[in-house]
Amino acid sequence: MATDTTGIAGYSYALDQQPNNIPDSISQGLATNHAFAGVEPGVWFFHLRAQDGAGNWGPPVHYAILHGAQ
Repeated sequence: MATDTTGIAGYSYALDQQPNNIPDSISQGLATNHAFAGVEPGVWFFHLRAQDGAGNWGPPVHYAILHGAQ
């Protein structure tokens, strides 16, 4: 959770096959969508955390994704 009332300054995210990975502390901007290329079928995990206006990073959240063959 980002704790500053000035709002969200940016996000850091990752997509991989590790269930508890923590995204780095480099903002990837405020975009709310991103296309990941080259994702093979299988179980993947999307990791996300937000940075508030004071520069504090919130804890990561993790979402499991089952990606099937196309």
